[in-house]
Amino acid sequence: MSKRASILAGVLLSALSARSFGQGWPMRGADVRNRCTSSNVGPRNAAVAWRLSTGFGRSGYVSVDSQGTVVVGVYYPSWMYRGELWSVSRSGELLWVSPLMDSVGRDLRCGAAPIVSADAIYLGWAAYDPAGSVEAVAMLAFRRDGRELWKYEPQIPKENGVHQFPILAHDGTIYQALSTKWTAGGDEHSSLIALNSANGTLMWRWVSPHRDTFYAGPVLGSNGNLYYQSDPSPFEQAWLYCIDATTGTPLWEKYLNPGTHEAPTLDDEDNLYLVGYPYDGWCTKVDADGNELWRYNTGSNVTAASFGYSNGKVYVPCGDPGGVHVLNAVTGQLIRVLEPGRYAKSLVIDASGNVFFWSTEHIVTAYDAHGTKLWEFPIFAGLHGIALGRDGDLILSNNYEIVCLSPVAPIADVNCDGSVNGFDVDPFVLAISDPERFAEAYPACDIEAADTNQDGSIDGHDIERFVTRLTRD
Repeated sequence: MSKRASILAGVLLSALSARSFGQGWPMRGADVRNRCTSSNVGPRNAAVAWRLSTGFGRSGYVSVDSQGTVVVGVYYPSWMYRGELWSVSRSGELLWVSPLMDSVGRDLRCGAAPIVSADAIYLGWAAYDPAGSVEAVAMLAFRRDGRELWKYEPQIPKENGVHQFPILAHDGTIYQALSTKWTAGGDEHSSLIALNSANGTLMWRWVSPHRDTFYAGPVLGSNGNLYYQSDPSPFEQAWLYCIDATTGTPLWEKYLNPGTHEAPTLDDEDNLYLVGYPYDGWCTKVDADGNELWRYNTGSNVTAASFGYSNGKVYVPCGDPGGVHVLNAVTGQLIRVLEPGRYAKSLVIDASGNVFFWSTEHIVTAYDAHGTKLWEFPIFAGLHGIALGRDGDLILSNNYEIVCLSPVAPIADVNCDGSVNGFDVDPFVLAISDPERFAEAYPACDIEAADTNQDGSIDGHDIERFVTRLTRD
């Protein structure tokens, strides 16, 4: 082995000895700041690894734990109006199914992204009445084997919906939005609640002073405050709220014009990027106290989903004329538009800055951090969720199936024996230090497996991801 390769191997082994790994899924997209980012790296080139049919069911937003297990709520049409919680292995095998039911045996359904912790799964706001305003379950908790743990049933008149996204804080508190019915004649108000995740007991409940609608979930800042962006009901306009996460005490509120069905996005300094404010199709940045810093008009009729935030850039999915507008987070100036003309929906950004999103044309598209298109993949029917799991797996859910797209070259299996372990260290070092000798030593193997951060280059920047991959298995 060359001197350079020996030094590289020493660095690699040192990193391995010090590495630890752990990952939960505390909110849709695995980020309580709703930045639509992932600590994993997605596929630079992709192929279908597996498909799992949901039959007549519609799969909601997916969550993926640190072992690659997919957890998803599957709900059925209104004439059946029942739901299930599915657990799916990283190879696409259905592990178990738990029916969603309230305490008196009525069928429930929910399509929100489950919260996944080391020992439990939490599903927020399950509804059972297709007619609309019901008193339904607000939170279901399960053990990791699918057995029920607890239910929180506040008996608050709520709208029919499967769109709430709760979050799990590091201290074990669950924060959940509850939207009540806003039909004429009622005076119920939406609220935010804090639950103890261990037993489902209520810690506090804050009730909105306005008759607005709470569609999406709250986001949690590093300053210990919750932020919530509401949507208007037929009676009032929308508001942005700041709530003390420990006590539920309101700190301030900001009037919004149209509001949105989506949660705001927080950056590292707790600045917020508001969807659809002051008008549909706009993105506006405000600081942690609600002061406006800039606003950007996408020229579209709607900003269609929560924004992504990564490395000082904001990613704004837009409706007609569409595309993902990439903005400078400091100035609000446009950097580029990805896929102009397509109605962009949910997105996820990986740890290398690659962005993956789906559009209403039933196309999933991937771009690298520099705006170069990597690939696109057609999928049957509209998607509901997109998530990045371990080893570069991109998990998609729609009305009929769950699909897993994986890298063509399995990440970190550099000696191509079907496993990632210590036997991959020497070929990985060789792939980085001497590609020609790698090709001679491993003629049947794809050197692209050493591109563990999926940035298109095989170099020292791949070491950290390689170590992460080894320590997971």
